[in-house]
Formats: sequence, C-alpha cells, structure tokens
Amino acid sequence: MVVQGRVSGVRDEIITVKLIDDRQTILDQQTIAIHNPYLVDDLPFRAELAIHHFVGLAIIEVNFAQLGLEQTIAINLVGAAG
Repeated sequence: MVVQGRVSGVRDEIITVKLIDDRQTILDQQTIAIHNPYLVDDLPFRAELAIHHFVGLAIIEVNFAQLGLEQTIAINLVGAAG
C-alpha cells in the first residue's frame, strides 16, 4: 500500500507513517526524513507499507515529530479476487 502526502512550511521534519489494525497492532511503519532548507511549499512525501494479508478495518496514522502533530485516516482493507 502506498501512502502519499504533502508538507508545507517546515524546514526539517521527521514523518512516521503507520498502518494500525483494529486491535491497535502496528502492521507496518515507515519513517521519512524531510530536509527542506529553502522552505519549499507543497513538498511531497511517500511511504510504502506492507499489508501482510490483513483484511478489515485499520487506520493510517501520520506523525510529524518536530511539529508535534498527528493525523489519522480510517480505512477498510479488502481482499482482491484472483
């Protein structure tokens, strides 16, 4: 699963993207270092998270270490036929 986003107005940031199941177990996570010395707006980031055959309700959690922010998105992972 690919999670993409954009960040603006930060010089340096550590972003942690987590995939968490409905039992609060972290299925996968990726840490991304943003280095933005010129304060470029709308800087993209991308994380690739392994689903590990999980099917069901989960959340994607994005943490911004320097800013002290956390954003969550509820998702439903379904199996693919074939």
